Formats: sequence, C-alpha cells, structure tokens
Amino acid sequence: MVFTRKRIMSSSPHSVKERLRAEILRLAQACPFDATNPEDCPFSLMRQLEPREQKQWLNTLDEDDLRYLVSYHHICHRTKVELQWVKGGPKPPGARELGARERT
Repeated sequence: MVFTRKRIMSSSPHSVKERLRAEILRLAQACPFDATNPEDCPFSLMRQLEPREQKQWLNTLDEDDLRYLVSYHHICHRTKVELQWVKGGPKPPGARELGARERT
C-alpha cells in the first residue's frame, strides 16, 4: 500500500489524538482492573466530571499529555495484573511460568 505525503500529513495527527481521547474516555468510566476509582489514579478526578466536562478537559490537552495518560494507564494496569499473579492470582497474558521460589 502506498501513501502519499498529503494523506499522511492530513490524517495522522488528528486521528492519533482522537484515538487517544477515545481511549481516555473509556478509561474515565472506571479502572479496568477492578472497576473502582483509585484516588492515586490520574483519571480519578476526571471520573467525577460529567461526560461533557470530560471532553472539554481532554480538548485542552496536547498529544504528549494524552500519550502520557494512556501510557500511565497501561503501565499501572500491567503492574496490577502482575502483582495479582505473583500473589497467586491468574497468569497475565504473555507471562512466562515462574517456579514457586520466583513467585514469592
């Protein structure tokens, strides 16, 4: 597939920001790990806003801010899943098997 310079420049920046905003709005509903609203989460205060206010706030953020929030979420979620596994919970996707000594 060949992309012209015009196609890449005209659609990429806008679509990336829109995808990031859409993911953040999804995360604004509740923590996907346990469906709560942890106080230490950067989305905690946002979850208390009305949907219209959430969108207004997101529109003030630049792409770097949006990327940071999404990255923070992915790292936090992965950490919670791995900690749950170490404590004897279900194995996270893609995790290698650990021996009993490595789990403790």
